[in-house]
Amino acid sequence: MEEKEELEIDGKQKKCIVTVAGDTIANGQLCKKLIIAYQDNPNEKRVFAAFEKDSKIYGVFGSSTNLLIDFK
Repeated sequence: MEEKEELEIDGKQKKCIVTVAGDTIANGQLCKKLIIAYQDNPNEKRVFAAFEKDSKIYGVFGSSTNLLIDFK
């Protein structure tokens, strides 16, 4: 699955493509593997794991888990 999004990073709007690249396990948590490519630099990609719990999306970055989106 691929989705085009606009994100605000450091106060600037950036267009990116987010691809769900399958399942993975991070810190013992079943997650989706996400790949983000920014349209201004499509060759530079960022890969991380994310999971949903209680209407919230969390990103797993190394040993840290951070809230990304709260749908409540």
